[in-house]
Amino acid sequence: MGLRLKSYGTAGSNGFSFLLLLLRFREVPLHRAIVGEVPAGSDEMASCPPEDDGACRFGASKVLLDILPEDSAGRLSWPPIRVALTGTVRGQDGKVRNATDADARVYRIDEAVGAYR
Repeated sequence: MGLRLKSYGTAGSNGFSFLLLLLRFREVPLHRAIVGEVPAGSDEMASCPPEDDGACRFGASKVLLDILPEDSAGRLSWPPIRVALTGTVRGQDGKVRNATDADARVYRIDEAVGAYR
């Protein structure tokens, strides 16, 4: 299960993430565990003045969280998670651009620590 979190930054900017949880309802007592947090976009447009005509160098993005099929090489205890952004992001050159598939990230469980990385 992914629980969307929101963090508040300076000047009205917001960051988002998904807290990933394991819930096993069929076990008694109920088993639950936190298995990591993955970034899930941001909204920094509130930091821009209202009279700004697009020169503001911040973006606003949302995320789609996908659970990917497990690797065929062997059964994993946790499936890979793909985080794909939509909206706008700040590029390496500092300019705002549309998010693309290149901005998507795949996270896999690190069995040694029991968390997504």
